[in-house]
Amino acid sequence: MTAAGRLAELAALPAAAHEALCTNCGACCFLTVRIGGGWGNGSTMRCPYLEGDAPGGYRCTVYADRYARAPWCKPIEAFVAQGAAPRDCPYTSGIDDYQGSTVLTGAEAERAAHALRGLYAAGRLRVSGSGADDFHRFDRGDARRHLPVAP
Repeated sequence: MTAAGRLAELAALPAAAHEALCTNCGACCFLTVRIGGGWGNGSTMRCPYLEGDAPGGYRCTVYADRYARAPWCKPIEAFVAQGAAPRDCPYTSGIDDYQGSTVLTGAEAERAAHALRGLYAAGRLRVSGSGADDFHRFDRGDARRHLPVAP
């Protein structure tokens, strides 16, 4: 099935069934960036409203009001349409040849963070939602705040 076909299936689901697909892995709440021909997300760079510390153990502390409180937050369908949701995400189930994002860890995550800092400093990075102030908190190493980036 194509991504468009899967998105149509998701749109037809009752809200409770749609929500039940979520495994609370937190991947869609981590900073996801384009890397070469694919997507990667930094395991240490996440939305400030994401609580928890293990796949399956995350939750959004502002979920009911997330689009107002976290303007950078996007529906899972946006991640699926871009190919940025993880390969094993239930929302991508059945999409032919879906590549999805991979989790960047260790040196990969640090290289991504370093590159993002450089792009931001050079004025070549668009920061959405909470704006540059959040990036500065992230850049100083404040673990409570992270960088939201427009896809």
